[in-house]
Amino acid sequence: MKDVLENIFFTEYDDKITGTSQRDPLGLQPIWSFYGRRVVKHLTTVSTDIRGFREVLLCLSICNGYKEKKNTDWSYRNLILVFEQLFIYTMIDKNLSNSNISIEGIIGADNGKSKFVAKGKNPEISAQDTILVNEISLGYYGRYKTPLSTMGVINKNNIVFSDIDVMKLYGSDNYRKIFSAFSSFVERKENDRCFKNFKARNELFEAVCGTFRLGEKDFWLEKLQVEGDYADELMRTSYYLTCGELNSEGIIHKLIDSTEAKEIALMEPFLRCMESVFNRALETRRLDSIVINENERKEHIRRFNDFIQIERRKDKEFTLLDKRLEFIKTKCSPESDMYVKSIIDYHTEVCKQKKSSVWIEVDSNGNIQSYVESEGSISLDDWGRNYYLTSLASVRYGIEELSR
Repeated sequence: MKDVLENIFFTEYDDKITGTSQRDPLGLQPIWSFYGRRVVKHLTTVSTDIRGFREVLLCLSICNGYKEKKNTDWSYRNLILVFEQLFIYTMIDKNLSNSNISIEGIIGADNGKSKFVAKGKNPEISAQDTILVNEISLGYYGRYKTPLSTMGVINKNNIVFSDIDVMKLYGSDNYRKIFSAFSSFVERKENDRCFKNFKARNELFEAVCGTFRLGEKDFWLEKLQVEGDYADELMRTSYYLTCGELNSEGIIHKLIDSTEAKEIALMEPFLRCMESVFNRALETRRLDSIVINENERKEHIRRFNDFIQIERRKDKEFTLLDKRLEFIKTKCSPESDMYVKSIIDYHTEVCKQKKSSVWIEVDSNGNIQSYVESEGSISLDDWGRNYYLTSLASVRYGIEELSR
């Protein structure tokens, strides 16, 4: 299968947190995501829909099965792109014929709907002219393959593990009809691969969006480590706490007896302090005009030093995460007269690591030049991150909806 898979991208892309010159100027994402992952396993900020997990598992199983059984010139990548578009257009078609079927949350629905209507509800399906500009990264496959891998559903080559009975999960009859219809569709001539020539639209909709089949809910809860033999106590507790009215901060404080939650509670207020100082620097022209509450920040740095001490391990490789934490600990102390300047210096160091443009510069006279506008005031009382708990809540809500 090596030659088949050589064009597949295995690096997860998250368009909300991937570093660019316009996002994450303080490089906090690698810090908070590392600690958030210790509480909420597997999920990302964009893997928030149980339908996404169902779609990608079915897609990979069907596409792998087709490659194994057929002598075809189709690349694995292009098969995935065709299957994904068939699903998105199926959802759009169902919505247009029945307004009670919502396409809210369906990736590519807005772009796809315009194209679908413009093509008389029968667009050509092509691996080149996709619904999204970079669909292999930004679509369902790109968003859900990494969580499925960490869950132990697929291996590093995106092959479903043999102990998972995919046909049983989706219903044998449904699965066979989808496989047969997909095989027939991709074997059509290129100009004959129009949406309506895919004959298993109803089965595909039912497979991904229908109520859970026998054993399917248990399967996903086990893979999420909420239930089953490999259940994780933090994951289980977090999952059920999202049923209430608690926000992410409230859930973390409910878990405060655990080291993982305690470290987040120590870290988050100080990260928020750094963001507020940096944001104020974006709004002013002189370094010495930024006045801060030193006592407030001294308390945060004390707590953050406690946090860093918990994390530091002598035998640990000095990673990017460690470098950033070390810089913060040694240079970004509010007890220093250079605190504000240190935050800006830290930003400069992060931009070098990311190979992106700086948002702000300070000259030798303390004059500030900003290249990006401030997004407004930042409250130190609010958390700036949800540590994947929002994703968990969204997945839980979807599981409940499909269990009815």
